[in-house]
Amino acid sequence: MKKQNMKKSRELETHSLKNLKRQTPQTMKPQNTGPFESQEIQPAPRLPMTSDLVFRTVLGRDTPECKKALAAVLNLILNRKEDPIVDLEYKNPFHLNQYMVGKQTVMDIKVATSHGEIIDVEMQVGKTKDHAGRSILYTGQISVESLESGKDYGKIKRVAHISIVSGNMEAGSSKYHGVYRYLELGDKTELSDLIELHYLKLDKLPDLPLEEMSPLEQLGYYIANAGRTDRQEEIEALVKMGEEAIVLTDEILRKASQEEILREQEIARKWWEMDQRVEQRANKEEGRQEGIEQGIRILIKTCKELDVPKDTIKTKLMKEYNLQDSQAEAYLARY
Repeated sequence: MKKQNMKKSRELETHSLKNLKRQTPQTMKPQNTGPFESQEIQPAPRLPMTSDLVFRTVLGRDTPECKKALAAVLNLILNRKEDPIVDLEYKNPFHLNQYMVGKQTVMDIKVATSHGEIIDVEMQVGKTKDHAGRSILYTGQISVESLESGKDYGKIKRVAHISIVSGNMEAGSSKYHGVYRYLELGDKTELSDLIELHYLKLDKLPDLPLEEMSPLEQLGYYIANAGRTDRQEEIEALVKMGEEAIVLTDEILRKASQEEILREQEIARKWWEMDQRVEQRANKEEGRQEGIEQGIRILIKTCKELDVPKDTIKTKLMKEYNLQDSQAEAYLARY
């Protein structure tokens, strides 16, 4: 039963992977169609920025291009117009050739800036249960690690955690961009800015024309829709609007989307995630079936202990568990 459920669920979800495979860039050499014509090889479509693998490949590799794009993204999210980030150092640079599908890999981007602060960025995909608590704990851990041994509390480095949420996150504000610090609940006096949490909830983006969105909302729209084939016209329009964070990010994404190893890893990641979902559904179904079996067994044994007639027990089984006559007979014989 479990294998059948997994097979059925896998067939239902395979279409998205087939679409991704169809988007793999052409590797054939151009063929002449005439004396002065050749078949042009089309670039691969953009991969989805909502994939934590793609997100970190685009913004988390220790290259001048990634640093520049990430700095622009951070300046936009943190509203650093007056005091922009101009340089940063990756604390956990991403190496695609070291990525292993299915392993518990840290998929955030952690950087130190020239201002002496630490910024952590993550793409949160799927369910976000207890995500706020995890963010608080993780940010606190980064803060503790930033304090060198023997130093006093005044040397604690400022930590900003940015979570871009591609999924439903119920905790916190219903706004697209929520910012959290330590505040006095009554008069809202700020206690400290050493810890700052940012949540960009992509499902809370305003339903506005692109030109009416703020630059940060446009960035969110770009991240949410860059990999969607039915949104490419809007994505191209966003790039042409010239917002630095989007332009720089898109340049890297277009190049990264041509990388065969990334596309293959993304396909493998999607297969692994699908298998995990199928396995969870199969386990849930198996557990449900075990619960039904236990209920039937208890009902039959209880009725027999009370000397309930066999026909009455069978009728009750058929009614409560929607069984056929032969199935009810089989359970009565078993228990």
